[in-house]
Amino acid sequence: MPSNFVLLPVETQSRELDAKLLLACYLARAGMSTVIGSRQAMHNNIASLPRGIYMAKDFRRPSLRIFRILHGRGCPILAWDEEGVVFYNREFYHRRRVDATALGQVDELFAWNDENRDMLRSAPGYNGAPIHVTGNPRTDLLLPRLRGIFNSDVETLRERFGTFVLINTNFGRVNPGISTRTRNSDPDRGMSDPALAEFVRGTDSFRRQIFEAFLTMVPALADAFPEIRFVVRPHVAENYQVWRDLADGHSNLSAIHEGNVYPWILAGAATIHNGCTTGVEAFLLDRPVISYRPFISDEHEIRLPNMLSATAPDFDDLAGKLSDIMAGEPVIDHDKTLRAEARRVFPNLNGKLAAEHIATHVANFAGRETVPRDVGWLARIGAGAIARKRKWKKQLESNIPGHKNNWRYSHQRFPGVTLEEMTTRRNLFDSLTGDFAGITVKSLGRNLFMVSAERKSSPGRH
Repeated sequence: MPSNFVLLPVETQSRELDAKLLLACYLARAGMSTVIGSRQAMHNNIASLPRGIYMAKDFRRPSLRIFRILHGRGCPILAWDEEGVVFYNREFYHRRRVDATALGQVDELFAWNDENRDMLRSAPGYNGAPIHVTGNPRTDLLLPRLRGIFNSDVETLRERFGTFVLINTNFGRVNPGISTRTRNSDPDRGMSDPALAEFVRGTDSFRRQIFEAFLTMVPALADAFPEIRFVVRPHVAENYQVWRDLADGHSNLSAIHEGNVYPWILAGAATIHNGCTTGVEAFLLDRPVISYRPFISDEHEIRLPNMLSATAPDFDDLAGKLSDIMAGEPVIDHDKTLRAEARRVFPNLNGKLAAEHIATHVANFAGRETVPRDVGWLARIGAGAIARKRKWKKQLESNIPGHKNNWRYSHQRFPGVTLEEMTTRRNLFDSLTGDFAGITVKSLGRNLFMVSAERKSSPGRH
C-alpha cells in the first residue's frame, strides 16, 4: 500500500522547528502524516521509522550517506537549501553548498526565489528534477498574520529584560563551536581551484576583522548606554563561551542563545548585526536594524542584509543611530525600492504561504509516485545494516570532546522540545489560521513527533 508519510528532520531547533511544524500541519491537512523532530534522533532511528518521503534541508556532502540509506529503504528525497537565500556568489555557493552526487539523488526541489532556482539549475549534479519556487516556511512566520505565534514569547522577553538591544553574531567560521582538527584546518581544504581557495581565505580573514571589531564594540556599547540592556545572541555554530566571558563585569550585557530569533527581534528596541540573515528578518518584521560595518568589502560581504539595514561605519555613528532609535527616530526608510527587493527575494510575502505551496507539491508527488519505492528486501536489509553502523559510530563520536557529533554541540543545535510545547505551538497556529482542526501531535520518543489528521470512523464500524 502506498505510504502517506513524510520525514521532516530539524537540524537547528531555534531556526527551523516552528516553520517546519507549520509545514507539518499543512501536510497533515493535505492527507500526509509527518514525522518531525531532531535530525540526529531521526537519522539514528531511521531504520525503525515509517518509510516515506524525506524532506532534506540541504544537499551537501555530509548528507550523502543518509541519502544512500534512504534510497536503500525506498524513500524518495525532496529538498531545499536552508542557506539558499544569502550567499557570496554563485561559484562559492555551488562549491560549499552543493555536492553533485547528493543533488543528483533528489527527486524534486523547492527554491526560495527565482534566483535560487537558477542557482540550482546551474549546479553540478543537477539532474533535471522539477524545481518549485515556493519560498521557505521560515519566511511565513515573518508575516503579520502569523507573527502572533510569538506574542507570549515577546511579552516574556520584555518582562525579563526590559528595554534591550539585540546584537546578533554570525562568526561560526572564525569562532567555531567545535574545535576538531578537521574543522579548523586550512580554509581552502578540498578546493582544487586556486582562485576559489584564495577567495575563501580572504573571506575568513575579513570575517575575523569584523569579529574582532565586535569584540571591541559590544562592551563599549554597554558602557556607553548603561541604562540599556544588551543581549548578544551568538550563531548556533559559534563558541558561546567567548561571548559569555566578554559579558562578565557588565551588568547590562548578556550572551544568550534561546529559542527562535524572531521574538527576540520583535521584543528588542533594535537589532545590530553584520551581514547576517537577521538583518533581513528584522527589516521584514518592521523593526529598527543597524549593520555595523567598520570594514567594507564588496567581494567578501553578503549584500542583502546590509542593504536592508541602516549602516554604521564606525562606533560613533553606531552610537548615534542607536540614540536616534531610542528617541523614536527612524534610521531606515522602508521605501518602495527596498520593499521590492524584499519581495523579489521572498516571493511568499504576498499571497499563499510557502508552507501551503510546499505541502501541495509534496501531496501531488505522493499521488503520482510509488511511495515507498519497491527496492527489494535485500536492499532494505543492507540499508538497515548501514543505518545501524552509522548510529553506532555517531554514538561513539558523541563522547569525543570537540567533535562535531559531540553531545554538547548536538544539544546546542537541538536542546530539546516536549509534546506539550509542540501541542501549544500547533494550537497557536490553528488560532491564527483556522486551518488545523482535527490535526494532532503525538510523541514517538525523545524529540520525535507525529503530526497527522485524526481518522474518523466510518458509519456502522466499531
